[in-house]
Amino acid sequence: MRIVFIVCILLVFTSVSAQKKLSFIDKSYEEEIRTVMLHPALNGSRDNLRPAVVPLQGQNLLLEFDDLVEQRSNYYVKIIHCNYDWTKSTLMDLDFLFDYNEYPINDYEPSFNTSIPYIHYSFWYLR
Repeated sequence: MRIVFIVCILLVFTSVSAQKKLSFIDKSYEEEIRTVMLHPALNGSRDNLRPAVVPLQGQNLLLEFDDLVEQRSNYYVKIIHCNYDWTKSTLMDLDFLFDYNEYPINDYEPSFNTSIPYIHYSFWYLR
């Protein structure tokens, strides 16, 4: 009887934790970060009209955003593989990437002659 009770508790705990999926929404979590855009990059050029959904093989991505501060910051990109409903998939990072999943953003450009100073960051993920 005791073994059955422990198994039932484990099954209930497993089913509750399995229902709790990590889902992602389209949101900027920092107040200073604005105009975030992620889109495919074809042959080194931007394609703003295509959705940010790409196949696992052979597609490049471009991430751009503005930081409304005057000083440059160090930002890093981590790529997360999602299912069709924007929940995190069960794939490991090395199943769809070739190297460590943390990329520094080194391409930035400060604003010039604007009323609000900002820094525009760009990150090209090339496969």
